Amino acid sequence: EVEEKTRSAASAVPGSGWIDGCKYPPPHSFLGWIDDNKHCFKPPVGNKLMYDDPDCQFKVMLVGGPNSRTDYHVEEGEEWFYMVKGDMLLKIVDGGVFKDVPIREGECFLLPANVPHSPQRLKDTVGLVIERKRLDGEMDHLRWYCRQPECRAIVYEASFHCTDLGKQLKPVIERYYADEKLRTCEKCGHVDEPPNKDDPPKLPADGVAVVDDRHKDKSLPSVNPASHPWPFSFDKWIEDNKADLKPPVGNKLMLGRDAQFKVMIVGGPNSRTDYHIEEGEEWFYQLKGDMVLKVVDSKDPDRTDITIKEGECFLLPANVPHSPQRFKDTIGLVIERERLPTEKDGLRWFCRNDKCRRVVHEEFFHCTDLGKQLKPIIENYYSDEKLRTCAHCGTVDQKLQ
Repeated sequence: EVEEKTRSAASAVPGSGWIDGCKYPPPHSFLGWIDDNKHCFKPPVGNKLMYDDPDCQFKVMLVGGPNSRTDYHVEEGEEWFYMVKGDMLLKIVDGGVFKDVPIREGECFLLPANVPHSPQRLKDTVGLVIERKRLDGEMDHLRWYCRQPECRAIVYEASFHCTDLGKQLKPVIERYYADEKLRTCEKCGHVDEPPNKDDPPKLPADGVAVVDDRHKDKSLPSVNPASHPWPFSFDKWIEDNKADLKPPVGNKLMLGRDAQFKVMIVGGPNSRTDYHIEEGEEWFYQLKGDMVLKVVDSKDPDRTDITIKEGECFLLPANVPHSPQRFKDTIGLVIERERLPTEKDGLRWFCRNDKCRRVVHEEFFHCTDLGKQLKPIIENYYSDEKLRTCAHCGTVDQKLQ
C-alpha cells in the first residue's frame, strides 16, 4: 500500500494546478514517438522515458529489444506492462517460485509491488512500461540469484533511489559483469557468467510456466491473480466489456480495484459539464476516435480545450480541473494512481455564463472506483435545481443533450 507522503507534483489548493508545457507536452502520437526514439532502444536495457521531468508522478517508458539480462529488478511500486510490438518474457520470483510469464503482442499485465522480475525482450519488439515516481526514502534493487537450481541464493544486490531507471540500470549491470568477485555465489561458489546474447529467451507455449518451485516461501511477495491477473488480451477485454462503456461516464476499471494503478477504459458519447479534480496525474491514450479535454488552467485562462486525437497520448498534471468530452463510438485508455488515505477527488461545476464562470457546486470524495462514484454525484446534481443555480448571477445550469 502506498504510504502517505507529500508528492511534489500536486498543488496545495484543489483545482489550482496548471500545465507546464516543458514537463507536460501537448498531445502527441504514441506510435510516432516510438518511431522518433527507436534509436534509444539499445541493450542492455533499451529504455527511454516519454516524460523525463523528475517531478512527473508517472514514469511512462518504452522499451525495445533484444536484451540479455540475468538481473531481477525489485521496486516498491507496481509496473504496468503492455506489449506494443512482438512478445516478451517476464521472469519473476513469485513467493520464492521462479516462473516464466509470457506477455504477447497486445497483452497487458500489472505486476505487484516488490515481486522480483527480469524482463527478457526479443529482437525488434517494443513494450510500454508504466511505473510511478518513487517516494522519498524508497529504494529500488537489482538482484542476481545463483543460477544453480539447487542453490538460488542471492549472489549480489545493488540498491538505489530511482529517478530514471533506463539510465541507472546500465552502470550497475556493467559493474556486476566486470567483477568476478561480485558474480561468485558465497553459498555454493558458482560463478555467474554474462548471458549469451545469441540465445534469445524461449517463451512457454501455454501460459505461465513454473521453472523452479523448490524454494517456495509464502512469506515472500507474490502475485494474487484476483487483483493482478496473469497477462490477457487488451483488445479482447475491451470487446468483452463494451456494453459497460455507456453514458454518463462510460468508465470501467480494467485493473486496479486493489492495486496502486487504476487502469480504465472509457467509451463515448458523453455529455458532461462537471470538471474532475484529483491530486494525482492522469495519462490519456485515445484508442479509437478523438476526444476533447476541457481544462481550467490557473496560469493560462485562454487554455480551455485540449484535443486528443486517435492514437495520441497526453499526461495531465495533478490538480488541473478537467472535463473529458467523448464522442460516439470512441474509446480511450486512462491511467490514474491509487489515492492516498487523506486525498480527496472533486467534481466541480462552473457557471456557464461567460461573464461569471464562478463555481456553482462542488463535491469532494475519497476515490476508490471513479466510474462507479461519479454517476450518483452527477445524477444528484442534475436532479436538484438548487444545486445547479449560480449563487452569484442566478444562471441555472442545464443538462447537455
